[in-house]
Amino acid sequence: MKNSFLFATLLIAIGFTFSACKHDDAPATDFSLTFRSTYDGNQVEKSKHYDYNGHPLYFTVFTLFLSDITLLRGSEEIVVSEAEFLDFLPNASSSNLSVEPKFTYKNVPEGEYTGIRIGYGVKPANNDRRVSDWPAGHPLANEQEYWSGWKSFIFSKIEGSGDKNNDGTFDHYLVYHCGGNGVYKTFTFNQPFHVHVGEEGLKVALDLKQLFIQDDASYWDMVKEPATSNDKNDLLVADAIMSKFGKATKISQ
Repeated sequence: MKNSFLFATLLIAIGFTFSACKHDDAPATDFSLTFRSTYDGNQVEKSKHYDYNGHPLYFTVFTLFLSDITLLRGSEEIVVSEAEFLDFLPNASSSNLSVEPKFTYKNVPEGEYTGIRIGYGVKPANNDRRVSDWPAGHPLANEQEYWSGWKSFIFSKIEGSGDKNNDGTFDHYLVYHCGGNGVYKTFTFNQPFHVHVGEEGLKVALDLKQLFIQDDASYWDMVKEPATSNDKNDLLVADAIMSKFGKATKISQ
């Protein structure tokens, strides 16, 4: 009886070890996320004139921080990135066409996934830290995207100009700089996709127009509200914009 018990215990131990090793050795591969900025579904171009509720406008700046990009499969969550910074219209670009930032993550388990969760902005735990806390080359080691007065990263910048009188003069400047822990947003996208060797990753499109379309389908009044507030206690405009990133994001493979 004693020997039988020892033998059974040994089999259980071997089985547990095998299962653990099998999980650790599960096939993994590179997986990429490619981001694109659009306006009404078309890739954004710097200084190109777009129609906004009957008035032309153009964009010169569009940046965005992302946090805790997480791949979902059932109850399992795989965080592939703690922080990324997107600059769709960089000054150094050789073309007016917006760039498409691409990030490749190593050792992502192969298989079928049910969705992805993305944080828009810098999550509070990181936003409360200093720029100097991050090593050179890290997305958050970026003095240009930090407000020392607010003690916050600038989660998103959207700049441009509009012609509010339709007279050919673009003198209505748009400056939407969003930041502060109160406007950080997280959205989950239930979009099935797969991770396999040799397969394409996900494409993530962010539509600028959708950031300014309200829940009742009306347009944000850029004449009355052309900018975010400089008062860190007034987050009304910034929160309205950041709240729309879920609707403005389209995921595809």
